[in-house]
Amino acid sequence: MRELGVPYPSLFDPKAETAPRLGVVGLPTTFLLDRDGVVGYQRTGKTTAASLSARLDALLAQGGRWQR
Repeated sequence: MRELGVPYPSLFDPKAETAPRLGVVGLPTTFLLDRDGVVGYQRTGKTTAASLSARLDALLAQGGRWQR
């Protein structure tokens, strides 16, 4: 992650213990969690900074919690 300059927290799951609980079906998989730890966005495959930024802006516009 350092080599690629990823500026956000990332989870490394070398024993694949967490992936099945999150429903990961392929790599890479990106999740956005709200302030309560609720997964509101999941994407398998390549993502872009613009896409993540738009999702984060939407989350912040809702006060940091996904609408249920």
